[in-house]
Amino acid sequence: MKPVTPPVTSPPMVVFLDFEASSLAKLSYPIEVAWVFEDGASETHLIQPAPQWTDWDAEAEAIHRISRETLQNEGDPHDAVARRMVDQLSGHSLFASAPSWDGKWPRATPPSCCCPPPP
Repeated sequence: MKPVTPPVTSPPMVVFLDFEASSLAKLSYPIEVAWVFEDGASETHLIQPAPQWTDWDAEAEAIHRISRETLQNEGDPHDAVARRMVDQLSGHSLFASAPSWDGKWPRATPPSCCCPPPP
């Protein structure tokens, strides 16, 4: 994984969260996640697809410009990204520009998607 900012130990903050996806289909999955805290601390992670994640849309790739090959070669394992998200984002107020889409990933069949179930 890439170097990242240390865990936030300050009071809860507003965090803006964004995902890119393999497509907008029902079987789509997250391929990139990024967040930024109100103090400017931020992270971004390419997500290496799990073997069973096969959905892919060339039109979506034309928009986000991230290939499956890039994800396989440069992405972080989905479970490691999920753990990092839980570690960094728990206890903060999360906001997204497209909550109906971006909110799908943390709720989607944990832990096989990007986020494990809460402890």
